[in-house]
Amino acid sequence: VISVVVRSMDPPTLPRALASVAMQDYPAIEVVLVAACGPSHRPIDASAYPFRLNWVVRGGPLPRPSAANAGIEAATGAFVTMLDHDDEFLEGHLSALAAALAANPDAGAAYTRFEVCEKGALFTTVGRAPAVEVSVPDAYRPESDALVDLAPAVAGIPAADMIRRTSTGW
Repeated sequence: VISVVVRSMDPPTLPRALASVAMQDYPAIEVVLVAACGPSHRPIDASAYPFRLNWVVRGGPLPRPSAANAGIEAATGAFVTMLDHDDEFLEGHLSALAAALAANPDAGAAYTRFEVCEKGALFTTVGRAPAVEVSVPDAYRPESDALVDLAPAVAGIPAADMIRRTSTGW
């Protein structure tokens, strides 16, 4: 199972983000939807999607790193990736990363390039074709605060990564 953690402030773009997960060809997907805005998040109809929906709501709003940690803690998949509520996966994204990890059993993470679009047009492409890392950066270890430092400077990188859970201690 691949767990896709989505931190959501309940924007109008959320259905498109979830639809992009629904179109993936990987057979076992769990979406961990973290209501980062708190209990005011509108409910999601889980029956509208082909994946298992794991809903995480805390007592109040959560900052981005705390929402990410809540999602990762609730995730049950052997692989974990992130998707922002205003982003979308391209077709085959999850299966390509899972295949890269399956072909490299000692790898702790796989990453791929991603496209940045503005007003519906491609703005730039960042990164390269799927690749693997044998070790997992400290930013992905549960005891690390590095996600706080990474998020503002490298927005988008977590959605292009897939982490093998057994390599992180989660």
